[in-house]
Amino acid sequence: MLERINEFKKNAETLHTEQGDLKIRASWKKLCGASVSLSNFSDIVIPNLSPSDGLAFVLAAFPSYDSRIINLRKLFDRALEVMPDDKFLNLAKFLTPEEITNGLLPHLYDSGNKSSTTVYIAAKLGVVLNLDVFKTFLATHQWSQVDLINMSFLVIPEEKQQLISLLNAAAAATDSPSERSSYSSFNYILKTSNPQTPMLPELSNVILPPPPKLPELSHQTQTSQATKPVQKVRPPSENKKSPPKVNSTSNFSAISENKTVNDAVKKIHTVFKSPKIKSSFLQNFEKYALPVAIGLVVIIVGTFLLVIFTPKHKFEDGAAVTSAAIPKSWTDASSNRVITTKYLEADNDYRMGEIYLSRNLYADAQKLFKDALKRDSTHLLARIRSGYCHLQLNEHKKAFEQFNEAKKQAPEARFLNMYIARTHKSMKNYPEAIKHYEAELKLEFNLEVGIEFATFLKTIGESNRSMEVLSEIQQRYPDKIIVLASEKDAEEKSE
Repeated sequence: MLERINEFKKNAETLHTEQGDLKIRASWKKLCGASVSLSNFSDIVIPNLSPSDGLAFVLAAFPSYDSRIINLRKLFDRALEVMPDDKFLNLAKFLTPEEITNGLLPHLYDSGNKSSTTVYIAAKLGVVLNLDVFKTFLATHQWSQVDLINMSFLVIPEEKQQLISLLNAAAAATDSPSERSSYSSFNYILKTSNPQTPMLPELSNVILPPPPKLPELSHQTQTSQATKPVQKVRPPSENKKSPPKVNSTSNFSAISENKTVNDAVKKIHTVFKSPKIKSSFLQNFEKYALPVAIGLVVIIVGTFLLVIFTPKHKFEDGAAVTSAAIPKSWTDASSNRVITTKYLEADNDYRMGEIYLSRNLYADAQKLFKDALKRDSTHLLARIRSGYCHLQLNEHKKAFEQFNEAKKQAPEARFLNMYIARTHKSMKNYPEAIKHYEAELKLEFNLEVGIEFATFLKTIGESNRSMEVLSEIQQRYPDKIIVLASEKDAEEKSE
């Protein structure tokens, strides 16, 4: 069987490089022929193939809907644990709407990698869902921000406002904090975000079980298709596995353990049936029961009176604190910053922008950083990141505007001088770039920034000055082995 699978993989690799409809591709007939002898062993073959080759196998070996949907479910159960590649996505476009609905979309109810990958694939395939299903999917489990962004692609644009109204009503009606959070987060994305392309999901590392071993097949099974036993395709409900055999040794061990536990329990019951134990227990109960009861009553009554007669705390303006009072602002203990509702709304935009920025979607991230600054112009990180996006988009003048505003607000903000240095560097204003690199290192000598500065100096021909910076780095970090990379690599490491 291994030879047949290797032959199939070879044909599948050719199929992945070809374009157009499957039936007109030169390798399609060969692939279908190679899959015929493997179709009766799909339980073994599918786990031994990559997700993209496994999808090619299902498409080629099972032309009818009934047999294909069963094997698609086998494939998705394993393939959705990992990131789909372009080859997988290109073949998934040939699935029918019924196969997507009944084979792929049920995994939206799963938690972990499967639901995240399902949303991403559905978004890439251009799937759209009815409005009434979003409430159900959102309530199944907590979704990440990236998953919710990808889920927004499944909404028909003209129905966004209607869905927002439905989810607002659902959030008001539910008693579940997690459901309310999911509805509100998705609504926020529908209102504020307009992504251009689905984002790669954030998947956790999953160790898949090893695929089943391939059986050795005789050459006789390859000669005649008619003499091969035909496997009847059954729906999942009919595929009942025989119960596993019970190992006699382990079973005996379990019986021995149960016997030991039962013996111990019997001994405990025997001890408590002793007349001496009973007499001692009754004497102690009569002796201590009344004092303990009186003590509990005193504690309960005292606590009640303390709550009733304790004066209410007051603010400096004399307003009494009640359980229904909600402060309009409070102070963050670490930064001593006054936190307001506007700041929290701005921070939500900022964090959403960071997600886009981490995927190098600078234009989308820029929009969210600007939205954050509209809500709260004092959000420092949003302003610095806005300047960084302008820099990446080669909008140097706008980048300087944001960095200068940030410098007025926080002259010693981390990495701000480094971003200004990069802006000058991209404009070939090298003296100013050197000045701001030095200012950044003077505030705090960061290893990555130091390496970036030394690399830049070497690039512009300032080799002596570059060696001086490297020498200082080596003195500060004696356990590090410093090797100058390309200037681009140095910048990426200092992000």
